[in-house]
Amino acid sequence: MKDLLKYGLVLLIVASISCGVLAFVNSITAPLIEENKRQARINAQRTVFPEARDFIEVDNVSMTFYVALDSENELLGYVLETVGIGYNGNIRAMVGINQDLSIKRVAILEHEETPGLGDKITRNDFLNLFMNLEKHDLRIDREGGRITNITGATISTRTLTNSIREHIELLESRYINELENHDWLTPILQRLQVEEDIFDESAEIDDEDDVEDIEIDEEQLTEDIEVVIDIIEIENIFLTTEEDISSIDTVSEPVEEPENNENDELESPEEEDTESQDEEDADEKDDE
Repeated sequence: MKDLLKYGLVLLIVASISCGVLAFVNSITAPLIEENKRQARINAQRTVFPEARDFIEVDNVSMTFYVALDSENELLGYVLETVGIGYNGNIRAMVGINQDLSIKRVAILEHEETPGLGDKITRNDFLNLFMNLEKHDLRIDREGGRITNITGATISTRTLTNSIREHIELLESRYINELENHDWLTPILQRLQVEEDIFDESAEIDDEDDVEDIEIDEEQLTEDIEVVIDIIEIENIFLTTEEDISSIDTVSEPVEEPENNENDELESPEEEDTESQDEEDADEKDDE
């Protein structure tokens, strides 16, 4: 009895440790797996509708599909995410649909079909058969359609073909017929416009914050201005000195001549006065 309790306790400890390790590993790998699926979905959307700029998922609907928009937010078409039960499991595909509901392209997201048989649905030569087909063409050839059946993979071929046709019919009956009233498309475009406006406003706010965050050191700015003013004053003084020197050199010679002439003119009356004084003295002597 004690051995059974001991073995049971050991088994419980081992199981607990194993569960803990599995939970830890799952917590690490689960986000990576989801991110890979999300990236695969985005790549598939770009593959089936390369002209589109944005893919907006329609909310609160019974099927998963996206509205494909161009750079001007104009409707280009739709992207459907289809699912059907194949031979070994679900077959998920991404289908690009033009506005006239003809097929643009098809891409496989995931499947569990038999290698070498059912997995031939992923080949480009098979997927290209769907291009430009309308819903009434979407049947395998043995059932009157235009999709060539893959030998040994009839279930896989029929599942993919029928799931695409059924999703297009659901899209047409439930949503496309309401397009005239814009019951579901208008809110999507409005939400997209609101998101763009919010992004633009946040960008403007960020720019204003950046401007406000700029701090100006007033003391350093004042010192820099004073240095610039001193430099300008020194340059002006130097230029003024050079101009004065050049003007003196050019004016000195002609200025000296009039000074000499004036001196001569000024001296000549003195000489005349001296001569007249001498004559008067001579006359006085004669009178004596």
